Amino acid sequence: MKIKLESEKEIGNIEYKIKLCKNTEYKITQLSTQMLYRLYQGNGYVIYYIGVCDNGDIVGISETDLNNSVLLLKKASNKIGAKFVNSIKINVEKTDRYYMKIIFKKKLNLSLIDDDEY
Repeated sequence: MKIKLESEKEIGNIEYKIKLCKNTEYKITQLSTQMLYRLYQGNGYVIYYIGVCDNGDIVGISETDLNNSVLLLKKASNKIGAKFVNSIKINVEKTDRYYMKIIFKKKLNLSLIDDDEY
């Protein structure tokens, strides 16, 4: 039996990634912008699933790719001041592949007016 998550939605605080491999400033900036969007969608919380396709299929990736993906997500979170909360690594049954659920949080300023200006 193949495990599957619900398909990723454009709206909401859940993001699926198969793997992240481009350790460039441009890619980290893209990730941090996307993470901030998901944080606002989730009232300060975002959940990433690594090793999962946008349609919810759990494909899993190697431990090395998983570790590299987590490192890039942490770089993106540091760029926007989000904090790592928790993660769980799950083995894809009868394989040497894994997927991971990672949670980040950030205190968001939801006011439209900066109080210091008045």
